[in-house]
Amino acid sequence: MQRIRLALLPVALLAGCAGVPQKPLSGASAAVLKNQTLIASFADKPDFAAWTPGKIVLAGGLFGGMWAVSAGNGIVEENHVPDPAAQIAYKLTLAMAARYGADAKPRLLRVNSDAVEDIADTARASTRYIVDVRTLHWGLSAFPGSWWRYRVQYAARARLIDTWQRLVLAEGRCDFTRLDDRSAPTYDELVDRQAAGLKWELGTATALCVNVLQQQMRLALNGSRELA
Repeated sequence: MQRIRLALLPVALLAGCAGVPQKPLSGASAAVLKNQTLIASFADKPDFAAWTPGKIVLAGGLFGGMWAVSAGNGIVEENHVPDPAAQIAYKLTLAMAARYGADAKPRLLRVNSDAVEDIADTARASTRYIVDVRTLHWGLSAFPGSWWRYRVQYAARARLIDTWQRLVLAEGRCDFTRLDDRSAPTYDELVDRQAAGLKWELGTATALCVNVLQQQMRLALNGSRELA
């Protein structure tokens, strides 16, 4: 059986990503969401790195990283692999609306700046509150010692932002990766048939991230504790 890990991980495991604190929604903030408009936002997809054994050997140099990113971006573009962030953001928006009586709008706002102030200023004319989700890291790599087996890795951050006050009201992070190489797919199983295997793995990451982020940010309707 495949074993999936989805938890808060030390930042050192994802090079280049800043630490993301878990911040649940407070009772005072939740109370003002009733009847408020909510929309979701995301950014352009970041680079997707595909670390094959040859590129891992060269990883100590600049060319290894460049080749991994070039190969990964090629897989994503040629097979129309979507960035999970948009779907995660929209599902979190629906969960928040159901939990707190807000009005979720069926639209997505693209804001490439990661600054809270820029996101708030861009969205203010459309909504008081916005659920912003960013992909921090995604890619695939061979298991050390099992070069023919591959794992897909995905990490995302979610923030509920008050656009009027330019404040983050709730925040969370999810990390997804395989632990078991025995049932992991081969490279061909991931990229064949228009990257059907890769899309399935990212779909699993999406579902698990939505669940974890709901709990971290206290957005879940079912099974969540009542706010103090």
